[in-house]
Amino acid sequence: MHRFNRSTHNLKKVIASEEGIAAFWKGIGAAWMREASYTSLRLGLYGPIKHAMGVKSDSHFILKFTAGSLAGAIGSTVGNPFDVLKTRMMASEGKKPPSLGEAATQLYNAQGIKGFYRGIEANVMRAMVLNGTKMACYDQIKYMIVKSGLIPNGLPTQFCAAFASGFFM
Repeated sequence: MHRFNRSTHNLKKVIASEEGIAAFWKGIGAAWMREASYTSLRLGLYGPIKHAMGVKSDSHFILKFTAGSLAGAIGSTVGNPFDVLKTRMMASEGKKPPSLGEAATQLYNAQGIKGFYRGIEANVMRAMVLNGTKMACYDQIKYMIVKSGLIPNGLPTQFCAAFASGFFM
């Protein structure tokens, strides 16, 4: 562990000296865009997808998992272009990384629209498992808490369900 910390510290010093302190924020704009699109969709679409599937609070866990997985897949599909751009921006050499627009233009010119969807399969599969598990566990635990009547409904129930579902993540 100590050796890892030392090598990480040395790596940080090398990056700072060779590329400048701003190198630690390369791709931050793309990372924000990825997080905003991916997270808002994977969380925001869970309810409507659940409703469209006819999933209720007492429905089987697998149905909740499926709704969460679909929401995660859609979010990941929309966020993938920003994920690709973030990675390209982080890997760029020199003190000044390309802007989000410059990186997008370079990628499009080099690879076309397909370039924005590199790695999509792995990203979608990861998002499906992650979001399906997260949302189904939260929903199932919340249902069990409400059914037990041990904790008042509302914020305390939501907090406990979120806290408990974190153990499955």
